[in-house]
Amino acid sequence: MFEWQKLTDLSNRTVIVRMFNEMVMKEDIVTWLSKYCLVKGEPQKVLDDDGIWNCAWRVPISLHEDKNGYGGFKHIPSLIGLGENRGLVFYQGQPKLCRRCGELGHLVDAITKVVCGKCKEIGHAYTECTSMRKCNLCECEGHVFKDCPLSFANRTKLGTKIQKQFEEAF
Repeated sequence: MFEWQKLTDLSNRTVIVRMFNEMVMKEDIVTWLSKYCLVKGEPQKVLDDDGIWNCAWRVPISLHEDKNGYGGFKHIPSLIGLGENRGLVFYQGQPKLCRRCGELGHLVDAITKVVCGKCKEIGHAYTECTSMRKCNLCECEGHVFKDCPLSFANRTKLGTKIQKQFEEAF
């Protein structure tokens, strides 16, 4: 009936995800966030003073604990990429992490390591990479975001195909 919540639970946050394309589905944002934290509710559109949506979503989350992480938590990257769509992630207490390697202590302009843009491994460049491209939604090799079975569009298409097959069978 009631859910107890500690007032001092620092893992509970509200994340603002600002996408640069208004056509990105909120379900895909939730799937991406779920890789890094526990999504605790439905994303809500962020409106300006005139009631106009600015392509941002407000999402209640709970960060995963990580004893080696900043403040004892595993933090969410500040950049979101879903296929060709990019966005920014903001939340209270978010540490400044390097956008290229994800480590604390430096920003991308001061990085000294070589990080592959394809597989995100440290030690080789994109041109030297022998790995297959990874989906930036589910991080599996062998497909990209537009073909990902976890993307909302593909789940919807799959659902209608199954429904059509069901209707044809009966």
